[in-house]
Amino acid sequence: YRDEDLRLVLERVVPVDGRPDYTLRLARLEVTLGRYEQARGYFERFLAGEAGAADVMVELGRLLVELSRFDDAEAWLRRAAATRPDDLAIRREIADVLVLRGQPHDALAIYAELARQSASDEIIVPYIRLAESLGRYGELVRGLRTRIAQSTTPVARDYLMLAYGYEVGDDAAQRKAALEEGLRRLPESDELRLQLASALTAEKDFVRAQAVVAAHTRLRDEPAAAELYFDLMRRNEDVAAERRFLALPFADAVARDESVRERIARA
Repeated sequence: YRDEDLRLVLERVVPVDGRPDYTLRLARLEVTLGRYEQARGYFERFLAGEAGAADVMVELGRLLVELSRFDDAEAWLRRAAATRPDDLAIRREIADVLVLRGQPHDALAIYAELARQSASDEIIVPYIRLAESLGRYGELVRGLRTRIAQSTTPVARDYLMLAYGYEVGDDAAQRKAALEEGLRRLPESDELRLQLASALTAEKDFVRAQAVVAAHTRLRDEPAAAELYFDLMRRNEDVAAERRFLALPFADAVARDESVRERIARA
């Protein structure tokens, strides 16, 4: 009960008028006690005399989000951003509130601007996620390109999503290039390898596709990889490779797969 006792002291015993530090402490105590409406009043009283306190404006904005007062939250966050125009974190919070207000396209515009200034995960990850959810695949590609360019440790999902962005944009050449780049940087990724082999197959580059998928580390464990490999060996009339492939046992998941079983039977 110490917080409650301190609140009562500040409210009833210690005069807070003329003591903005006490007013702010009281606002934060009310938040701790879950009394958000009361906290809002004290925050606003504090800010009436401390117009440049951007951090406190952000605190109030977050509190108003908890109260589902999204219009008021945006207004206070914009005041904070006007006070600190170079603070990217505040503008990111404005974007998040716009999403809550049902204005995701406006939020995406803010994220696009932020992404031109910073490639941090705090900006790029929600930018990519929002672009994907809105079907804005050009934005998705730009965000992923920024992330990949800045990352010393890219992950396969970044390249897979980049390839997906190009695919839905009907750019097969860029899709293949993204997968090739990803596999060069992440040669251990079976998922990138399988996707690249599929892209090459679509281009009827069957010889190269077979070479790519042949290095799949789970070729006898993953039905999709085994099926594609069988298909490519047949297209390339590579009987020797097919015999070598059939000479070793398959994992249960592959052996039970109907399409793979049919290919094994035909072989």
